Amino acid sequence: EGLVADVPTELNLPEDTHFLYLTGMVVPETYRRRGIGQALLLRCEAMAGKIEPAPKCIALHVDKNNDGARKLYAGAGFTYVGWSEGDDSDPSRTSEDTGGLPWRLPFGKKKAKTEVLMVKWTPRGG
Repeated sequence: EGLVADVPTELNLPEDTHFLYLTGMVVPETYRRRGIGQALLLRCEAMAGKIEPAPKCIALHVDKNNDGARKLYAGAGFTYVGWSEGDDSDPSRTSEDTGGLPWRLPFGKKKAKTEVLMVKWTPRGG
């Protein structure tokens, strides 16, 4: 909830703005680089085009060390907004460069992970 709840603020949107949040998109490793991720993103965009009221954007968080996913999203038109922990550093930097910026899962288990917020603005949303 914390990552999603912060999206309107990070995008400078009013809190009542409609947006889609993509979460949990995973393609098994043996099926990667076959266009499945691109197809899922296209389907997400098609769904966004049918929703009323129209969402202003599609937002997602991605592990900054997941180069494949970051390239997939950037290739689909998503742009970097910032880090979930407020660090506005270059997302291409390594975890050693940023100190890892650990965050807590809602149930308290620590997980060293830095999430990068990415967004794609929708044609009907704004």
